[in-house]
Amino acid sequence: MGRNVITNVFRCTNLLDHASIEVDQGTTPCPFSRDPSTMMTKNRNAFALLPAYCGLISPLFSQFTLSPGPRTAIGSTVQALRATDLDGDGFRDLVAKTGGNIAVVSSVCQGSYGASAFVGSALLPAYPEAYAVGDVDLDGLPDIVMAAASFHSTTAELRVLRNLGDGSFGPPQVFPVIPPGTPGFIPQAIAMTLADMDGDGDLDVAVATHVNGLVNGDGFYTIVLNQTVAGGSLAFATAVNISSTEASASDILAADLDNDGDMDLVLPHLFDVSVTVFLNDGSGISGSVTKESLSGANTSGPSKLAAADLNGDGFLDVVALWPQSYSVLLNLDGGSNLANAGKLRSQPQVPLGPLGITTALQPTDIGLADLDEDGATDMILTLSGNFGTPGSVAVLPGSASMTFGSAANFLAGHNLGSLVLEDLDGDSDTDIAVIDPAAGMTFILDNLARTPWQDLGQALAGTHGDPCATGTGSLEGGAIVTFRLRNALENSAALVLVSPVALNMPAAGGIVVPDYTAPGALINVVPTDAAGGHRVDISWPNGLPPGLTLYIQYWMGDPMGPMGVAASNALLLTTP
Repeated sequence: MGRNVITNVFRCTNLLDHASIEVDQGTTPCPFSRDPSTMMTKNRNAFALLPAYCGLISPLFSQFTLSPGPRTAIGSTVQALRATDLDGDGFRDLVAKTGGNIAVVSSVCQGSYGASAFVGSALLPAYPEAYAVGDVDLDGLPDIVMAAASFHSTTAELRVLRNLGDGSFGPPQVFPVIPPGTPGFIPQAIAMTLADMDGDGDLDVAVATHVNGLVNGDGFYTIVLNQTVAGGSLAFATAVNISSTEASASDILAADLDNDGDMDLVLPHLFDVSVTVFLNDGSGISGSVTKESLSGANTSGPSKLAAADLNGDGFLDVVALWPQSYSVLLNLDGGSNLANAGKLRSQPQVPLGPLGITTALQPTDIGLADLDEDGATDMILTLSGNFGTPGSVAVLPGSASMTFGSAANFLAGHNLGSLVLEDLDGDSDTDIAVIDPAAGMTFILDNLARTPWQDLGQALAGTHGDPCATGTGSLEGGAIVTFRLRNALENSAALVLVSPVALNMPAAGGIVVPDYTAPGALINVVPTDAAGGHRVDISWPNGLPPGLTLYIQYWMGDPMGPMGVAASNALLLTTP
């Protein structure tokens, strides 16, 4: 087939035939001829023909690397980053608190993001001190829940911004459910988490608070049970304070510590070297409350907590973070004595200095995940620099002995704050999103540990901007793999080019990435729906060898594109 296919194809009259054809090496004026001799009539889906490439092998990239990805400006004093799919497109959007606003950064393609949009201060008459994101109204869409209880407010209440389905939010609904801790004082919300505390299938609210005006403050858990019925009005019970005996709270962690099916809570204390553990009895508002003193020389409590099963016994352990050290709180997991299930025991504190984190660096947040997929949980820290030393993201590799190795640093030069660990680009590994509070920016670190999917760019804008090609799935035999096109011209048609090798040929103002002239290359025509999208789900073939590479790109007619065409970004697939 000649290389004029991109400009010639849209002159064809049979674009909606949806036939898959195998490209020959001759010259064909229209690649979608109805001549059955040029059509693969036995299989009309190009993606189902992928096993034909079994013999085309290239090296498998398996080295663990974090690659700097997109960055987005949000606003000043940005804090408390969250990631969730707000608009139902299958990719994680970012949410952050900035001043009196909530900022939303929507995913526009696989691992890339658009400009931030604010839930304006006009909608938030009370300053949101703590917030969380989750589906509290049972409509399948994540909402924003804020605790408006702070120095900046005269009342203590929850405010809920309900998701309208397209990533935007309605006006706040106010629920005056948070009681004061002491008469005459308003509790300040420090941190919030959403979890099903009472096992009824909806997300309840747990807030770490302390009371302003008291010496060191009284820290306690405030639990607000969700009473919403699917299809009904949003409703919450009056809050219950669980513990009010320890010093000011610094964080809140929800985790099923005793493996009984309900969520428990852990609260670290700023002015007491301890954590409080609430083992939920299933009601959500009652259970055992115990204090665990933490070993070490620190005179203040930890600032952040994270949970993971560090020793592989099936029970979650907790890591507590200090400015210059960390400590593992080992879950006793019951063993032969079920009365110990969920109880935590502090292990000796480990200084961060010998691991490459000097006193000029201040840890600001912690996460736990197996980034390199070696079976051991790694520790991820965001660092803010002091005395002119720039901060970074530090990754400390884990081990089976529950210890962590020397830090590898990424994004050096930024003083970083909150982090989230999520699969942000749909490639089945854990990526990192962080914020630089002073610069008001979010940064993405794309995990290349497995990398079955890579976005190669090269989109050519049309009517709705850049068409977006995405792929999700593990590329392991039998896995469901999804190919999706978005932002194309609606109710039209698109070419899918699939090839084991790249061409990278300039055409029609863009770059044709797959080499459709290569032996065995495939072209398919697919329709776009009323939203300018197309989706196909396939069961990935068994028996494909490791290291198989495929390049995929969509091209389509579009009157607003250069020379009347537009193109998606190209995807590179590499089988594990």
